[in-house]
Amino acid sequence: SFNGPFWTVSLEIIFYLIFFALSFFRLSKLLPTLIIFGMTVLIRQYGGRVLNVFNAHAFMAGFECFMMGGVTYFCTEFYLSNKFRSNVIDVGVISLISIIWMSLLYEPIGHYMSTHYDLFARTFMPLSIFALVIGESLSVVSPKPLHWIGEITYSVYLLHFPLQIIYSYYFKEVGVGIEIYESPWVLASFFIILI
Repeated sequence: SFNGPFWTVSLEIIFYLIFFALSFFRLSKLLPTLIIFGMTVLIRQYGGRVLNVFNAHAFMAGFECFMMGGVTYFCTEFYLSNKFRSNVIDVGVISLISIIWMSLLYEPIGHYMSTHYDLFARTFMPLSIFALVIGESLSVVSPKPLHWIGEITYSVYLLHFPLQIIYSYYFKEVGVGIEIYESPWVLASFFIILI
C-alpha cells in the first residue's frame, strides 16, 4: 500500500482519548460499549454509504474497529469467567471458529476482503482473537513463540511506508519497472529489512 498510513496515528490518539473518557465516566462496560459500537456502525453506514462522505466513513471505520476491540474484550472476559464453561465447550468453540476461517479457503482472501470487508472486520477478526485467548487458556496455543510479533507490530506499521518509498525511489533510479514488485525476492527482501 502506498497510501501513507501515518494519518491514522492522530486518529488513534483521538480514540484513546475517547477510551479514557469512557473509563473516567465508568462507561467502559459491555452494554455501553455495545451501544456505542452500534451507533458507530449506523453512523458509518449512513455517513459513508448514504451521504457518500468518505472522511466520515474512514473516521468511523477506525472508531468502529476500536470499539470492536472493546466488545471482543468484554465478551471474552465474560466467557472466560462463566461457570458453565468447560474444555469440551472450549474445543467446540475453537472448532467452529476454525470452520469459519476454513470457509475463506473457497474464495481468495484478497477478493473476500475487498467485497466483504465489513463482515470480515466485524466477525472473523474478533472471533480469531477470541479463539486464540481460549486456546491459550487450554494450553493449546502458546503465546511465547508469538510474543515477539506483538512487540514489533507497531514499529513495523510505522516503518513499512517509509521503506516502501525508499524501494520506490531506488527502483526508479536504477531504471527498473514496476513489474519488479511482483518478484517474491523483492517482497522477501522488503520484509527481511523491515523486521
